[in-house]
Amino acid sequence: MPTYGSSVTEYSALLKSPKFDKSMLSMTYKEGDLVGNFEAWNIVYAWIAVIVFLFSAVLVILVGIAHLLIGFVINVIIVAIIEIIIMVAFAHLGWFCIVKNDSGCGKVGYAIWGLWYFWVPFATLFSAGFNAAYLPNLILCVPAAYMALICFKLFMNPPAGQARDNILG
Repeated sequence: MPTYGSSVTEYSALLKSPKFDKSMLSMTYKEGDLVGNFEAWNIVYAWIAVIVFLFSAVLVILVGIAHLLIGFVINVIIVAIIEIIIMVAFAHLGWFCIVKNDSGCGKVGYAIWGLWYFWVPFATLFSAGFNAAYLPNLILCVPAAYMALICFKLFMNPPAGQARDNILG
């Protein structure tokens, strides 16, 4: 089984060439396509997260500059960098667990990741205190919803050959 650290190189290569086609929008994936489509949506999710957080940061920075709040602008830049690193790190973790590690803990893991991807876009929006600059975060709901649905489908019908069917496995 691959290690988390060694998977960073592979994930970085996937980030360099994101794939998106109309077949990804269909939820009628064949059983063997679920993990591959999760991977594709995960890469799209990582890219959208970076773009959205940069866009939101620029909006907030412009407001800070307009009010001559230099300390505020510096804080926003630091927070944006941290948010981007965290979002990409969690995207990588999700990819590693689902694609490379059979969810990390069998069927239960697919359900947990499904709940995570359902919750995370809304959490980032609510954590901003409904700041209008963070409304672009709602676009993260699209890839997150597809990944959540794929995880729930994998929970209902795990890939053949999966060694564990519960956490204690």
